[in-house]
Amino acid sequence: HFSVAKYNKVVLQQKLEYNATHDSLTELYNRAFFQSKMDELNELDVPVAVIIADLDDLKRVNDQYGHHMGDQLICEAANCLKAVADDTMTVARIGGDEFAVIIVTEDLLQVEQYIKMAQEKMQENVRNPLFSPIQVSIGYKHSNSSYGVMERVLNEADDNMYQNKKK
Repeated sequence: HFSVAKYNKVVLQQKLEYNATHDSLTELYNRAFFQSKMDELNELDVPVAVIIADLDDLKRVNDQYGHHMGDQLICEAANCLKAVADDTMTVARIGGDEFAVIIVTEDLLQVEQYIKMAQEKMQENVRNPLFSPIQVSIGYKHSNSSYGVMERVLNEADDNMYQNKKK
């Protein structure tokens, strides 16, 4: 038999679980969920890629137009990353203007395709001319096995992103 109290409890439970794993601004996965995914993959032996994307203009946008606009830029970038991802990919906001994507795949082409599509999406972002196109630096690292190497893969993806940022 249907109970409103029971229903409300279930809804609240789902909401709490969602909030525990998602970033409130972008609705992407949050850093805690990303870390748990990394930990999980460390225990498995699967081919994996980690992509790091870092916004180039957040400080300028915040300084020139205020944090409300900066938040909008973060959300726009998040939407672009999410729009080109499929259900097998974990897209997370892991820092203020830093995003990470985990793709379990042996197909390097799939990884490069995702990056290309995300960059194209950010180029054609015209909803807000203040930050169109969205300037982002991206780096990635692929490994044939995830077992015990996820921190290293993440760090190398991060290093590659910084190399690209310098260019």
